[in-house]
Amino acid sequence: MKQFVKFILPHGIVRILQTRQERGYQRGRAAISKSLPSLAPLDQSVMLDFIASRGVNRAQASHGTMPEASLAFLASLLRQNYDNSRALIGLHVGNFVGISLAYLAHVAKSINSTSLVIAVDPNLEHRGISNPQNHACALLDHFALSGNVLLCCGFSHEKNVSNDGRNYLDGNRLLESAEVEQKIAQEHAPHSVIDHLKQLQVASIDFALIDGNHESAYVQDELVKIHPLMRKGGLIFMDDISEGWPMLKQVFENSSNKLFRVSEADGRVGVLEVL
Repeated sequence: MKQFVKFILPHGIVRILQTRQERGYQRGRAAISKSLPSLAPLDQSVMLDFIASRGVNRAQASHGTMPEASLAFLASLLRQNYDNSRALIGLHVGNFVGISLAYLAHVAKSINSTSLVIAVDPNLEHRGISNPQNHACALLDHFALSGNVLLCCGFSHEKNVSNDGRNYLDGNRLLESAEVEQKIAQEHAPHSVIDHLKQLQVASIDFALIDGNHESAYVQDELVKIHPLMRKGGLIFMDDISEGWPMLKQVFENSSNKLFRVSEADGRVGVLEVL
């Protein structure tokens, strides 16, 4: 269409139209620069307040993310193990509305301003919240973290059903087979993101958080696939290794092998050291 307009209109008129368009771009950049936030205090309550201000159910957003104490536990480990001599590279699997993602990106940025977190999530409805990625992106923008996150919309490994095959709004009821099949037919996102990162020869990740699909076999596969992407001595954080998820807890406790060493845990999050 643009080529057609250029063909039929005199050059001067085309020039005027393009000049007006350039002014539109400039106004857009000026508006973005004017709206850039200062680095606000970052804690879970402040982030939940922001998410709730966007019309999201605050209770569901809270239930779907780590408690403040566990986020602080991870922050202390990052600050103990890394200094500002170079940028950190992180991997975050399972973003939901972005609270743990923003928190870890903020900590990494505070260590080195050019740190980067690769964030992987298929952007499926979770806990009744549709398009959670939109809220995650707004949260990152609000706290001046968008430049420190590389967003990958997709499944870390194979395609799986959302909400761990449950209905969290109906007493955590397990879905019937027909319901699962219907959801799978309606939910779409690319898959095998970790394999693709390996294909791109990414091999410098300092820390990773696994908080996506909670099926034990799936998480075991994620661990094996993530290992080649990690630096030796890197840290892998596993969420929900608690009595509420006994099979995940077992995966964590049995992970001392030639790839990992079980390091420590706070009762909710477990830490593996990459060998």
